[in-house]
Amino acid sequence: MMLPAGDEESYLMSEILALDDLQLAQSRVLTVREMLRAFGMFSTSASLSSSAPEWLEQELLVTARALLTCYSCDDATCVLTTLHALQKSRAMRDETNLSSHLKSIQGCAAKLLLGVAANAKGEKEAVEQTVCRLADEIPTMLPESPNRTYLRYATDELVHFAAASDLHYHIALWANEDAEVAFPEFWVLSNQPSFIPIMYFWKNDGSKWKFWLDWYQGFLDGKPLDWELQRRVALIGDAIWEAGPEAVAAEIERVRSLFELEQEIANLKEQLTAVQNTPAAALIGDNGGPPLEDAPARAFQTDLALIWKQVEELEEEIAKPSPSLSHLEKIAKALWDISLRMAAYCGSIADGMIREGSKELAKATAKWTAGAIAVTVTAQTESVQSVAKAIGAFVKTLQ
Repeated sequence: MMLPAGDEESYLMSEILALDDLQLAQSRVLTVREMLRAFGMFSTSASLSSSAPEWLEQELLVTARALLTCYSCDDATCVLTTLHALQKSRAMRDETNLSSHLKSIQGCAAKLLLGVAANAKGEKEAVEQTVCRLADEIPTMLPESPNRTYLRYATDELVHFAAASDLHYHIALWANEDAEVAFPEFWVLSNQPSFIPIMYFWKNDGSKWKFWLDWYQGFLDGKPLDWELQRRVALIGDAIWEAGPEAVAAEIERVRSLFELEQEIANLKEQLTAVQNTPAAALIGDNGGPPLEDAPARAFQTDLALIWKQVEELEEEIAKPSPSLSHLEKIAKALWDISLRMAAYCGSIADGMIREGSKELAKATAKWTAGAIAVTVTAQTESVQSVAKAIGAFVKTLQ
């Protein structure tokens, strides 16, 4: 299993680690980080040109998929599917086209994928063999070149060592050896190359590689993309991966938009709960005097019920294999219209409560209460609009 933020600390046994003594979970993180560094430094005359050949784009895509799967998936079927695709691609590529640099990264990824699959199946001996193989391969992944000065490995005649900071995904990829997760302000990035070729290649055609730019930048900064989002990308079907970067980019955009819509829905539910937990008296103006703006307040309560209904329909629709575009657009419009009514109601809350406040309450207290209610309703109004916008973004990926 990958190590999300906060879980790596239990693995820190010393500042310098012998690679042969690592557990698979530790070796997995360290190997992925080194593969990411090596992948970032990959370059050929073709990759630095304005128009890279199709075969190179596909090889880079296959490699990126393998790296992504190495840390984001623990399901044996998913891991072995990715491994098969990697091996198939390597078998199809003749020796003159695939550089030794990229072959080294792919070979290391294949070993790690085998180890992850073996771990999922409970094959302890195979897992131990994987750790030993990776211990030999990790320190030599980058070719002999000036770039080797960036690597943080030491060695004696028999054992390779690595810095414990390399057991953290939430530390910048090229940070100094004594970097700590809790103190990013003290990270030193003097190890980081001034030019990272893979980023240059991807930026040449950002439309096809947008996700991968964000993905790599996240690791560079020690701020990886959401783990669940990455797992969903890794689970994209073989047929789409084989169709090439454009098809993968379109599917990732759909996956990402759906994921972001689900996040907005979850946030809206929290806001709805917050409003529902607000005393009814505060929402309808019962502060010791007669009801305030009775009709608008009751309409607001009706709108709250309508939002819940729309959210339930929305969740049901997006769970379908082929959501209805017209239904999604209808829900988005309904939510947007409700948000406009809520915004108008919110603007009247503070004035109404202060104007009709109870004689027993000090004016300052009445202002504070009104402000608190207004903030709660405003937050929910913004959440409703955010869901409506997220629906629109998701619909675009389905057209």
